[in-house]
Amino acid sequence: MTDSVKSVEPSPRSAVPPEAVMEEDFSLWQRLRPEVGTQALRNTGLLVVLGALLLSLAITHPAFFSSSDIQVLLTNTVMLGIASAGMTLLIISGNVDLSVGSLFALIACATALLSLHINGYLAFFLGIPMGALAGLINGTFVWRIRISPLIITLAGLGIYLGIAELITAGNYVPSLPSSYTYF
Repeated sequence: MTDSVKSVEPSPRSAVPPEAVMEEDFSLWQRLRPEVGTQALRNTGLLVVLGALLLSLAITHPAFFSSSDIQVLLTNTVMLGIASAGMTLLIISGNVDLSVGSLFALIACATALLSLHINGYLAFFLGIPMGALAGLINGTFVWRIRISPLIITLAGLGIYLGIAELITAGNYVPSLPSSYTYF
């Protein structure tokens, strides 16, 4: 009687517990989609609340969705979008940068003052290497000295804001050239 029952050896795949399966065993879609359950429910709930808020805004203030208002909204949030793109990569890597707001202020003040003496377009585009240099300084301290990014960027926050206030003497930069204010 025991001869008729065959013992089936488990395949190597079934012997491995589900949590030990390597990530490359999943397709791209399986890795990107949210888990079915609470995460998907929470995301759906957030979308429903956002839709309800937009609908109530459209009913109470229909002029809000005009093309000119949307253009102003997008223009005012572009700086936040630029900062968010860089910060997203930084947070994904497990780091943080607290000095980004002060760095924006410093670069804005420096390029505005520079635009009074050189072409506004050139002054605007010189802000990119200035910001890159300040980021390189922060990164070098974190990488070489091995101090926590939180401490380094907190110090950078104060230093960059102090330099911005120093170069402008605490005042705004008056009468910027139109080539600079175009951007």
